[in-house]
Amino acid sequence: MAKATSRTDGAARKSRARTQPPEVEGAPESEAGETAAERAPARKRSTRSAPAAAGSKARAKRSPKAAAREDDGGSARGKALVIVESPAKSRTLNKFLGRNFSVMASNGHIMDLPKSELGVDVENDFEPKYVPIRGKTNALAKIKTAARHAERIYLAPDPDREGEAIAWHLAGALKSTQVPIRRLTFNEITERAVKAALDQPRDLDMNLVNAQQARRVMDRLVGYKVSPFVWRTVRYGLSAGRVQSVALRLICEREEEIRAFVPVEYWTLEADFETEDGKRFTARLVRVGEEELEQGQIRGEGSGERAQSLATELAAAAAHVAGVETTPRQVHPKAPFITSTLQQTAFNRLGFSSQRTMAIAQQLYEGIALGTAGSVGLITYMRTDSPRLAGEAIGEMRSWIGSELGADYVPEEPRQFRSKKSAQDAHEAVRPTDPARTPESIRAFLDDDQWKLYDLIWKRALASQTASAEYLATTIDVAAGRLGLRASGRVLKFPGFQKLYGADEEDDEKDSRLPEISSEAALAVAAEPLVAPAEGETSSAVRPSQHFTQPPPRYTEGSLVKALEEMNIGRPSTYATIVGNTSVLYMAKTNPQLVADLALTEQRLHWAAPVPKDKPQFRAQLQDVLDCMKKDGSMAALSEKWFGAPPAADALERVITPGYGVPGMPGYDPTPHELKCGG
Repeated sequence: MAKATSRTDGAARKSRARTQPPEVEGAPESEAGETAAERAPARKRSTRSAPAAAGSKARAKRSPKAAAREDDGGSARGKALVIVESPAKSRTLNKFLGRNFSVMASNGHIMDLPKSELGVDVENDFEPKYVPIRGKTNALAKIKTAARHAERIYLAPDPDREGEAIAWHLAGALKSTQVPIRRLTFNEITERAVKAALDQPRDLDMNLVNAQQARRVMDRLVGYKVSPFVWRTVRYGLSAGRVQSVALRLICEREEEIRAFVPVEYWTLEADFETEDGKRFTARLVRVGEEELEQGQIRGEGSGERAQSLATELAAAAAHVAGVETTPRQVHPKAPFITSTLQQTAFNRLGFSSQRTMAIAQQLYEGIALGTAGSVGLITYMRTDSPRLAGEAIGEMRSWIGSELGADYVPEEPRQFRSKKSAQDAHEAVRPTDPARTPESIRAFLDDDQWKLYDLIWKRALASQTASAEYLATTIDVAAGRLGLRASGRVLKFPGFQKLYGADEEDDEKDSRLPEISSEAALAVAAEPLVAPAEGETSSAVRPSQHFTQPPPRYTEGSLVKALEEMNIGRPSTYATIVGNTSVLYMAKTNPQLVADLALTEQRLHWAAPVPKDKPQFRAQLQDVLDCMKKDGSMAALSEKWFGAPPAADALERVITPGYGVPGMPGYDPTPHELKCGG
């Protein structure tokens, strides 16, 4: 069965990352008050959201004045019930909503597909069958009791597709109360953002609901068919799914690539020079006569003998400075974090797994108790694919930078960062809710992991609005007979954003200061090497060195997330679960690379991605179709866009049958599979 991507109860502080609550079949009807059909109406009948339907009945019985109060966006007097997902979030909201509001938590999802059956009617527009989740009876009963006495109900799960689906199920469960129901969304849990949301509540967005249901149904169709096959052929308890299988395939293919790699020998030649007045520097051979050496590498048969011969020639040649070039260069800050870059950087800098990063980020988003200030949401919503920042937030950041670092650190114009073409752009980037709340100022209230991640988010966000770092880059060209050598270096002149964030991990150009030398200056090979020899080795001022090409590196959790993002596979809310399940179930983690289990690799687990091997973008294309569900919310539309026509059950079975294209594996079918992708 597929392991779903969804949200947790949030009851335990350390497990607030979103994971699907346990699935259960056959919960009593009284738990939710309606039948399964009422809770999950057919998509083709979903022309009006559940809260809209409930609201219309309530308005018919309420006075014109009450109806006007309802329509004005929640400014009516009296008790209002706000329903969120986690207790931590409810504590933060309770702090500033006041006595006219009651905040309760649903503890994540209240409905899901059944655990012991497919739960999807393939012959009837892929209609899902939802059942109550075991263990949610008491929480839901308390919410219903409070709802009956409330003047209005605000549904405030997280502002994404999954949050919209949770709100839809809650609205269905509370429909019988005939209390007006509206949807609240906010990107940060601050008094400013929540009160702005209360001024502009809305109805449920059924296109978002259907988009989430389409993902859930597709994940179930793939996982429910593939996982039992995995249990039979590999090991019981493993899972496979629509996106997780692609991550596994990438890792296995990388492992095969590494095993098939044949190293190639090459040599480099470096020399230490000094001027007549004692200035010294190191240069590398880049040219022999008219031959330019690519990356300064001596390749080909007999490269070692040639390197030794060139070293002897260089040591005996008269050398001089052929040219000196000095140019100013700027290094610009990167965009504030989106979900994928947050996970990548947290892994690279802090050693946090993707799931650990998202669990801690959820805590920071929902709120941390800051002494007398109470529970405070410290960062904006952490599941996003957009690097944009709100104009108000940019203004606050620029103000802090100017007052704390100085006017020179504030760029003339605010920096704007563009989203990728495939981005949904539903939320702004991950940033601190208040730039003035520095990491050091709240360190006493956070545990080590929380502080490290907040420090990283805070610095990256503010650095994105700080001036560029400025360097002075110098290149010295050396001529020694027919040989040409080059030395490069740079010196930091103005730190800019690096004063906050430091040098970026991908900036592999190290700072090195070269001496001030005039062109045509005479040079001699240094009497003593600048580089100290390793223990047991001898070193000289002219150093030929042997190297071998290296295979592509194995994926780490950070680089796997980056690869999935670049291929447009998965979405911000799924990266942590995908990588976590793949690494735990199938991989051997070693320092800290992901190594495919060799036995599994030998079995060629490409069956886990039942798509043509020469079409790695299959999942990305399917992702695009699922994204279209936001605009055209029906499973029938999905099947027509993807398959060309509503498929029969046997056609769907054929498409998702494991073993496609893998000779020797159960279910192998050599017949070419043609998928018609419309729209």
